[in-house]
Amino acid sequence: MEPYTVRLLLCGDVAVVTPYGPMERVPDAVLASLLPGLGGASHAVVLDMGRVPFMSVGGLRLLDRLLVFGAETGVHVVTTGWQPQPLGVLGVRADRFVPPAPRTGSARLARAVESRALLALARGVSSAG
Repeated sequence: MEPYTVRLLLCGDVAVVTPYGPMERVPDAVLASLLPGLGGASHAVVLDMGRVPFMSVGGLRLLDRLLVFGAETGVHVVTTGWQPQPLGVLGVRADRFVPPAPRTGSARLARAVESRALLALARGVSSAG
């Protein structure tokens, strides 16, 4: 299996984050080195998932951190290049995006809200207004 790496390219006020390889668990060291580099991105962060053939639930850490970064800084977070298997982890199919039906109960409702945020990220909808 290929090693997992993440490359960061700053293009003016836009950061392009490109993970390479299977995302089974995003190491703390990868997140620690990536997040400070996003400081130069004042307009948008683009997550290019085109080089990620496989993602487990553990791989969602990178998506979560980027969403938090966008929410805290007001920077738009968008994605592109999703492969079918990683989309499946989000609970969607590559040929159509269908959010999960709402569930009852407060814990289930919280999970549904979180999954809708991830679905919005997969669709390329920004996390900032």
